[in-house]
Amino acid sequence: MGKERLFGGVGLHLKVGDEKSKLRLNTSMAYFLDKGQSSFQRYEGTISYSLTDYTRLNGGFEIFTIDNFYANVFHLGFMYKFK
Repeated sequence: MGKERLFGGVGLHLKVGDEKSKLRLNTSMAYFLDKGQSSFQRYEGTISYSLTDYTRLNGGFEIFTIDNFYANVFHLGFMYKFK
């Protein structure tokens, strides 16, 4: 990344569900203008589904479209809560 960097952007955020919901979705999209670079986008989100009172299936992603940025992430997991 550049030594002196200035960027700004606009975006959209969507959230469905709360802590007690069986299905939770949290996602956002943003468009950035970058001084010295071309514009780029960021997409990120998480999804969680409750299988039982103690188990959840979780997934998520974070994607940047900027060149030479290698922090894109995908994950999938299973969570179990002990009493």
